[in-house]
Amino acid sequence: MAANEVRNNTPVVKGTRISVHSIHGRIDHGDTIGDVLEENPDLPRDAIEAALAYARANPLVGRPGGRPWQA
Repeated sequence: MAANEVRNNTPVVKGTRISVHSIHGRIDHGDTIGDVLEENPDLPRDAIEAALAYARANPLVGRPGGRPWQA
């Protein structure tokens, strides 16, 4: 599993300080796996895919972001 280390109670991609939830957030907000790979050329594609799978299976718990009272 690529996400077997922890930083600030959040799993990170092995050998990096990149949290699985930050990768998931980037993809959810319009970036592609190619965009993430371009900025992190040493990161294997399967590590990104494993991070996405982990983040989707283990969503963050807490207050929602943004301003839900504004449309």
